[in-house]
Amino acid sequence: PRDEAAYNELKGKDGGQLMVKDYGCFPVGLDYSKIQQKNAELSENAPQCSLWIEHPDKVRYCAFGLTQTIEFPYWFWENGENPHGLSSSEISSACFPDYNPFNVAHNACLGAYKLKLYVDDAKELLSITGNLVKLGIADSAGGIKKPELINWYVYFIASEKYRGGFQAQSYINEYEENQKDDSKNCEIITFHEEPVDGKMVTIAKKEFYKAHDFVDYVARCVKDKNEHYRTYGKQILSKYYALSKTCEESGCPPQNLPELISELSK
Repeated sequence: PRDEAAYNELKGKDGGQLMVKDYGCFPVGLDYSKIQQKNAELSENAPQCSLWIEHPDKVRYCAFGLTQTIEFPYWFWENGENPHGLSSSEISSACFPDYNPFNVAHNACLGAYKLKLYVDDAKELLSITGNLVKLGIADSAGGIKKPELINWYVYFIASEKYRGGFQAQSYINEYEENQKDDSKNCEIITFHEEPVDGKMVTIAKKEFYKAHDFVDYVARCVKDKNEHYRTYGKQILSKYYALSKTCEESGCPPQNLPELISELSK
């Protein structure tokens, strides 16, 4: 729904199980009956999702189910083809031909499959020696000096790709410039307490910033199309690290995690 009041009104109708609170798409709660009807009343004032710009006459649902996939259920497929996201043939071969995002098994399968695709893409990107050098994982001769960071960066990049719109190669190139050229440092806003007329007030200042590592660069310097800083991947790794520190099960990861994750946990 487009606002808090509409969200609260809809939330009580099905216990909030099929609703999504997202201000970036059409104001439609994920009510099962509405989805089956394949249509909804659209407001002229509602912002249109850029991902659904090709079909402005149709509702663009933001995300579905447990893994927040954007692929429509099979009864939306036109002429047997999914009009958004992965093709229906790929969804069918990877998971289920009668894909239903409200079926937890179907949704988890497709989410896991998509994450695998992004992990494979990230692994290919980090198989390039030049990228490892740019990220500080390898020295100028190509010798690996921080091998433990490779997988962490793979899953960081994959999680950002899952969120969408992550131009990994471009950001790696920008990060290299940020590290070697002070004039390329990104500009950030910091807040300071300073005395003004005898009172301490908070002052916002623009400062140039040199990132500590690639994750820090993305989180502090890179913005998406909505001018939001890209912190999703950092949050995912932070949560994983926090779980690994508190989990007492035998299947937990080893505790010798890299400095990057220690920094993320702060």
